[in-house]
Amino acid sequence: MFEGAVKQCKSLPSFAGTDDYQGTVTLDGDVKDARFVQVFRRVGQEKLASFATEDFLVLDLIRRESGSQTV
Repeated sequence: MFEGAVKQCKSLPSFAGTDDYQGTVTLDGDVKDARFVQVFRRVGQEKLASFATEDFLVLDLIRRESGSQTV
């Protein structure tokens, strides 16, 4: 879920509302930065396959903190 959200420049899944008895996950389908999606396309699937989930989370953090939120 996390890797897919980052690759598609969507918000990370939210687990708000999860408690000891039930799990809740909310997925946002809006693309936050279409230009960032192009970066992943240029990198290529073969290279992306070597990335760990943590790598995608770091890239997402960099994108969000750089203020790149335009579509």
